Formats: sequence, C-alpha cells, structure tokens
Amino acid sequence: MSKVYNFKEFVEKYGVQNKHYMEELYATLKTLSDFYDNIEGHMINLAVRDKWKEWNETMKEGDIFNFSTDMLANTGDKNVNNLFLLWENIYNTIEIVSKENKIEFEGKI
Repeated sequence: MSKVYNFKEFVEKYGVQNKHYMEELYATLKTLSDFYDNIEGHMINLAVRDKWKEWNETMKEGDIFNFSTDMLANTGDKNVNNLFLLWENIYNTIEIVSKENKIEFEGKI
C-alpha cells in the first residue's frame, strides 16, 4: 500500500502545535497500512494450504497470480472469511481517518 501524507496542509490549517499529533497519526496509519498488507498475505497463504490447495499444486514455482478481493472474500474458509472482515475494517478505518484529516493516499488503497 503506497501512501503520501500531506503534513504541510495540516500544519497550515491547525498550526505547528498539532505537528506532534499529526506525526503520531501518521505513524498509526502506517502501522495499519503495514498490517493490512500482512493480513492479505496471510489470507492467501491460508487459502492455498486448504481450500485452494489443489489449485496451488498446479502452479509452478515462479508463477505469478494476482488475487482479487472477490477471490479472498469467497475462499470458503471460515478463518479467511473472518480475517477478510478485519482486512476490510482496516481499509475502511484508514480511508475514514485519512479523509477526516486530509491525508492523501496514492497507490493500492
């Protein structure tokens, strides 16, 4: 998840005294962003070890495959389904907090 955070606009709007708050908010969003990416990988790993195992065994080492959101939402694995709900909530939280604070994202999210 690539991101660009607009601190200048925040400091101009709210003042320098809030700079430390914004830095902490930035760090929080970065942590959430990294966690979001990690959960995606874990969902895929779980799926290919169970529900997608037969399909995975047909893939050759080095093959590249892009998993869609719909695929992850419909693995048929209850644990992946629960992780998917968390993954969506992290995404939504990042979107809400970034919009409310005029923090701009570029890239995947």
